[in-house]
Amino acid sequence: MAQSQVRLGRLLLQHQHGDIVENVGAFLAANGSFPLKDIATGTRLRVDEVKKALCALIQHNMMDFERSKRGLLEYTIHINKVLLITRYPRYIYSAKTLYGDVGEFLVEELLNHGQMMMSQVCRRVAERITQALEEGQSMDEFQVRKTFVELVKTHFIQRVVVPPADSGDGADSETELVKEKEMFLIPPAMDIDYSKVHPSVTSSSKRKREDGEEGDKVAKRPRSTSPLSDEKLEDAPDKGVYWHVNFNRFHHFFRDQAVLSAINSKIDRYACEIVRTMLRMSEKTSAPTATATQPMSSHEIFQKLPSELDLKRQTLVEYLTLLAEDKVHIQGSVSHTRCLYGQTCSQTDV
Repeated sequence: MAQSQVRLGRLLLQHQHGDIVENVGAFLAANGSFPLKDIATGTRLRVDEVKKALCALIQHNMMDFERSKRGLLEYTIHINKVLLITRYPRYIYSAKTLYGDVGEFLVEELLNHGQMMMSQVCRRVAERITQALEEGQSMDEFQVRKTFVELVKTHFIQRVVVPPADSGDGADSETELVKEKEMFLIPPAMDIDYSKVHPSVTSSSKRKREDGEEGDKVAKRPRSTSPLSDEKLEDAPDKGVYWHVNFNRFHHFFRDQAVLSAINSKIDRYACEIVRTMLRMSEKTSAPTATATQPMSSHEIFQKLPSELDLKRQTLVEYLTLLAEDKVHIQGSVSHTRCLYGQTCSQTDV
């Protein structure tokens, strides 16, 4: 890690979380993994101050911890995740572009608080939008939940990984696979279809309007600084299930946009739409860092093309051949089309 990156990380931590978190983060970045007492000694801070700083870093997904051979929990900071703070505005703008104001506020709340339960973030976003609307209008929390579910389905939001329980045995690969599958599962009590069937699971703003006295208006509550200040954890229907922004998925999206822009400039919009369709078909099956997506047939691509494109099958094959033979080797299109014809997939970088 370059010293310039560490210095930038320190400045970002100081700006976002204050001097104590910055001191703890700088100590761990310079010295590696350490247990709580050693961090307190090295930074000359009180243990309770170090605990709060560690909690803040863990809350914002910038730190990991594991038990050492001595039986002590050792904490490790990831400066590369701290540096992602500089991209927060881009994440928020992308969410707004894809999912409107609701998506923008959902991603913004999760970035500001690190980790939140679905019920918490949806309630806060509904209240924020209601405050911005004209008097007498309100935002239904159910609509916010629908957008949240869409963000989860497209993997822009994922569950927080539960720390493994202490065990003398090695990690169970089958358990890890189950956890991987659960990363994008909505809790049953918060699922939008469940809410339709069970009237008791409705938006808080709607309950307030129904339970309030006739003629009284719902009082607008000022925004709180803590994600837990407007409700009790014990009463949450999705208690214990926390979510955070999936940065890798956003980076995957940025990469795809760069590829599409290059194809549109070099060839034309038809080639761009073909590759866009291929990327959408494989966005959930390809790893964020993969240099090639999963192979697919021309028939599968043809079936998924937008109807308004009005492209014939033979024309599609010609475009795929053109992309395969392009000397620039634009990542993605070359890999896919070579796979279509049974040749070795290209593994060029973006």
